[in-house]
Amino acid sequence: MTASVVYCSLTGNTRQIARILADELGTQAKSVRDPASHKTDKLVIVGSGVYAGKPAPPLTRWLYHSPSMKGKKAAVFVTASDLEQGHQTADWIARVLTSKGAKVVDQFVCHGRFLIFSGWGHPNKHEKAAARAFARKLAKFCPKPEEIVEPLPPPPAPKAKSKPKSKPAQKQVRPKPATRKSPQPAPKKQVKSPATPAPK
Repeated sequence: MTASVVYCSLTGNTRQIARILADELGTQAKSVRDPASHKTDKLVIVGSGVYAGKPAPPLTRWLYHSPSMKGKKAAVFVTASDLEQGHQTADWIARVLTSKGAKVVDQFVCHGRFLIFSGWGHPNKHEKAAARAFARKLAKFCPKPEEIVEPLPPPPAPKAKSKPKSKPAQKQVRPKPATRKSPQPAPKKQVKSPATPAPK
């Protein structure tokens, strides 16, 4: 998921707009009461109604306790029976998001019904169509999952070539020099001495 829609709605007006935005962006609208995380989202869209000139208290608490949004983009939408108060509330939410490190890229404010006293019939079909157009403007900040190209993993480090184990040097046996046999002396011929004559 690359976008999250977080809202607080006490009368149902803001919830309607939140669901329209989420539907256009291919995500889900989450109430601030849901323990949802937006750590991996590139765009965080925050919405509220206006109550005594301020955002709904649960949204205010969520904003103050939300972790850092550094590096994220954010957008704000507000429903209000008094549009002037709606714009003031949207500006206030944008300032808090900016203090959290987010870059606020756009805001949307439309009429909302306040019980039975004012704004009956709002948000109407024209305001809902405007909300869809607002979501399409935001779509460029949150590409759809199938459009995200995951970076290729780095190639594995080349394995160090292990040196072949050298075989222990074999002792060279030097051949013994051939001993020359000294020639045997030829046997001496025995010379027979002449026999001496016997005495007469």
